[in-house]
Amino acid sequence: MNLVVGARGRLGRSLISHLPVSKTVALDRSVYAGWTRSKAAGAVADFLKEYSGADDVIYIAAGLTDPKRSLEDHLQVNLDLARNIIEGASRQGIRVVTFGTIMEEIVGRDTPNPYFSSKQRLNDYVVAASRGENVLHVRLHTLYGGGAPAPHMFLGQLFDAIRKKEIFRMSAGTQLREYHHVEDDVVAIEQLVSTGATGPVNLSHGAPVQLCALARHVCEQFDCLDRLAVGAIHAAGSENFDRIFERPADLGDIVFRDTLAAVVEDLKIATRQEIM
Repeated sequence: MNLVVGARGRLGRSLISHLPVSKTVALDRSVYAGWTRSKAAGAVADFLKEYSGADDVIYIAAGLTDPKRSLEDHLQVNLDLARNIIEGASRQGIRVVTFGTIMEEIVGRDTPNPYFSSKQRLNDYVVAASRGENVLHVRLHTLYGGGAPAPHMFLGQLFDAIRKKEIFRMSAGTQLREYHHVEDDVVAIEQLVSTGATGPVNLSHGAPVQLCALARHVCEQFDCLDRLAVGAIHAAGSENFDRIFERPADLGDIVFRDTLAAVVEDLKIATRQEIM
């Protein structure tokens, strides 16, 4: 059985739609609301008794990404919830899949970003736990698809400026980013699970784009290139300007969509949905 925690989010919804209906359960938030508390692993283990089996997997897709939320908020959801689930699931022999961010490897340990910091701590825990537990920690790149982009993300801010016909001010945009359609990543995640992968894995396709190239292409397609102000602000200090991540061999021949064309198509879909 596949159990999904956080089934209402972008990643969770895609997991639910991709996994076999007869073998997938979307856990209601009321079920795991108390699993962030200290020593909640016992309650998790009790709940999971009926699902204990060699083929059972629990996906922890719930999480906070907004850096404006406090570190405490991020740790409660991104670390405490995952840690209790991992400990509870281990007592029932259930495999666990957690999700992090590729920025765990880019930013330093003194990062002021609470999202990155919480995911670094989750990664550290999984590395220790995976010595005796069956835990896969998938480090994701930037996701799109399955709805409008998150307003606190680069693409969401660009999309908002386009909709409002405002000037979009950005840095020089030489940062490298991999953009992944969420449905492509779900297929890749299932491939990693099927191989029995454990520990941290960078889910990379190896075809990054510079943010300036992405912004220019999007603005060209929406006929608003005159409202793009590249270089108007400074880039953050801890960034990826030159590293290209390798595609894991375990992904085999899985195909990822072309970033520029697919992002534009997804934004056009989001625009039509708003009109409807």
